[in-house]
Amino acid sequence: MKYTIVGGTGDLGFGLALRLAYNGCSVVIGSRSKEKAELAANEIKEKAGAKDVSGMVNTEAVKIGDVIVLSVPSSARENTLDTIKPYLSGKILLDVTVPLTPGNITKYNQPEAGSNAEETQSIVGEGIKVVAGFHTVSAVLLSNLNKDMNGDMLIAGDDAKAKEVVLDMAKKIDLRPFDAGPLYQARTLEGLTPIIISLNKKYKKRHIGIKLTGI
Repeated sequence: MKYTIVGGTGDLGFGLALRLAYNGCSVVIGSRSKEKAELAANEIKEKAGAKDVSGMVNTEAVKIGDVIVLSVPSSARENTLDTIKPYLSGKILLDVTVPLTPGNITKYNQPEAGSNAEETQSIVGEGIKVVAGFHTVSAVLLSNLNKDMNGDMLIAGDDAKAKEVVLDMAKKIDLRPFDAGPLYQARTLEGLTPIIISLNKKYKKRHIGIKLTGI
């Protein structure tokens, strides 16, 4: 299984790529800039002691990935999808983006489609398996290999097999993942991010997450 991180030079994308590589996964960093992608890949190799990490422009990275993680700023999501859409056939697209309100990142800016993930599905078409997840996972924690991953993670999607692949991906980086239901539940999952941001601000933390009880 090869994981392509589109936007792998950003905080969350880099953290996911680092943790996956650290746990022995094959990772491709995608970026609009080949140079930036290669620099990030080399940094991950050094930090994670990994070999199977490469960097390339987004379109080339998507071509060779099995699971494509969309980890770009929400404002760049539609343009990025237009660029990579021709290469998504047969792949799983994991959307980790969140529409935050410009000027107020503690407020969810709900798209007309209901969520970023649902809008992503409408853009790429029903033939592409879209899963939403990783909205409550700290980029700071992911990028610190001296800290253990500690928390639960919820995903949503309409394809059971695709969700199983993403659940397994989360387990590889030592998270406890749960299937929260159909893709429309991404509206709730994405909305957790601004809550987490608010909590981090209030309690002066950088890695607050969630844990489920009774399960």
